[in-house]
Amino acid sequence: DQMINGKYPHMNILDTVFVETIGGDLTIKIENNTQSGQGIYSESVSDSTQSLTDAEIHYAKVGSLILLKILPYREDSYRYFVYNTLTEAVLRLDAIGQSCVQLPEDHGIIFPGGYYLQTGEYKLFEANNGDASSGNKKNLKFKRKIVSPNGEDVLFLFYDRDLGVTGLFPYNLIKKQLANPIYCNGMALAENGRLVLFSAQSEASRIHPMQIWHTPYASAEYVSELPESTNFYGKIGNKELVRGISDLYSITRLIDNQSVSQKLYEELADNTSRLF
Repeated sequence: DQMINGKYPHMNILDTVFVETIGGDLTIKIENNTQSGQGIYSESVSDSTQSLTDAEIHYAKVGSLILLKILPYREDSYRYFVYNTLTEAVLRLDAIGQSCVQLPEDHGIIFPGGYYLQTGEYKLFEANNGDASSGNKKNLKFKRKIVSPNGEDVLFLFYDRDLGVTGLFPYNLIKKQLANPIYCNGMALAENGRLVLFSAQSEASRIHPMQIWHTPYASAEYVSELPESTNFYGKIGNKELVRGISDLYSITRLIDNQSVSQKLYEELADNTSRLF
């Protein structure tokens, strides 16, 4: 049902993006046009003789993003792409193949190698034994997330079962930024949000250094026992304030976005209307 035949046949993904791996390259188009083979993104494939149905194509819609997982004919490694409907841009992001989770409030996605926001902003981390283009060589899988009571911070935990390594990725909803990840071999989180980290050493040692961090990830029980704020902002509630300030940041980022598209301006109009 998704096959579109013509001079340049392709697969129709959600009537939004159009993909094919024939003719020697993998092409992603945003126009359902079989008279032209030109797209917004293209890269070569190993087998130039493959037909439209030879490739394996998976996809998922996440807000304004469409995630693509493609295996061209006679190739061993999947290729991963993020298409942004607002900026109409494609980014190859193989790191999402390792593990990928949606950020809160429909902000975008997070993965062991970094994050990608709905606005088109992204950041990739160069981790130990890895590089920014392919993500970690550690085989990190999503374990769980811890949400702070203030509603502003979320801690994503990714875990490598074979190496016994945990990656901690703190994300801030107001700034819409991911802090540099911290890797450890063991961790303990206290009720008051104090975090203790332990890292294994390659050789035997009498001294085992520990890291102690003060974090906002206290338990709900601990926060409920604290005295309530009686001022104007305290009555509104911190989670609501976080959401409002985050929306303001989103609008300024959309205004600063250098790309031009109808969907971008529609999103800007919708966001400002909703904010008021």
